[in-house]
Formats: sequence, C-alpha cells, structure tokens
Amino acid sequence: MDQQSAEKLEGHLSLIQQRLQGIEREIQEVQTAKKLETTQVMDYVEKAVSMRTQDSVDEETERNKRKTNVIFHGLPESSVGDSVERETDDLGLVSTMLHAMKCDNVEVGQVVRLGKRLERTSSSEPQKLRPMKLVLKTEDQRSQVLKSAKNLRWEEEGI
Repeated sequence: MDQQSAEKLEGHLSLIQQRLQGIEREIQEVQTAKKLETTQVMDYVEKAVSMRTQDSVDEETERNKRKTNVIFHGLPESSVGDSVERETDDLGLVSTMLHAMKCDNVEVGQVVRLGKRLERTSSSEPQKLRPMKLVLKTEDQRSQVLKSAKNLRWEEEGI
C-alpha cells in the first residue's frame, strides 16, 4: 500500500470516528431527554393522583359534615323585617315542631333558611316558602327526626 492510500484510509477512518462520536453524543442527548420526559410524566401523574386523592378527601369531609343535616319544606316563614327576629321565629317554629314530633331530646346546632328571601309583591299572591335546613348534633338525632317526621302529617291533619 502506498503512502497516499494509507493517508486516504486514515482520513476516512478519522471521519468515521468523528461521525461515530457525533452519533454517540446524539444518543446520550436522546437518553437524557427521555429520562427528563419520563421524570416529567411521573411528576404529572403524581400531581394528578394527589389532586384526585385530595378531591376525594374533600368530598368525604363534605359528606360527613352533611350527615347531620335535615331539610324541611313548607314551613311558614316569618314576615318580620329584622333578620334576627326572623331567626328567632324560625327557632321557635323548630322547637314547636320537634316537640310535636316527640323529639324533645334533639339538639339543633343551626337553623338556616335556604335561598334568597323574596319580598311579597302583593298581598293576594302567596309568598314562596324557602326550605329550612337544620344542623343537628348527631346522626342518631337526624335519624330520629326523619323517622318521626311522618307523624307531623297526622298531627297537621288532626288524626
């Protein structure tokens, strides 16, 4: 082999080595990028699972808070202008209703009218009654009130 052919081969070999090094660098970059993407995907998955878990916990907490609530419909609403007096009237109505249901041992934590209070436009049309929410102390008391509520209908009809 002559000198020229040997130099040519060395040049080709050098070029091939450079290309090989470039390909190896590209492979390293792709592997690094893949690791980063995998890490990002894992982070997104962890965040999504964490959010879903937190939503489930929040929903369960909300359900537990509502386990002692009872909603009554059709109870007359006080026409007094002062909200404190209306609330006092509602408490008296609830007390009377619970006594009629023979639920005197039930403890009411809160009484709230649900919805916006509508002012009566004329005396001839009936006022829309807002539902009333009672927050009781325990789930057992809630069950007792719900079981006794059927007696209210008979009480109202006078039977």
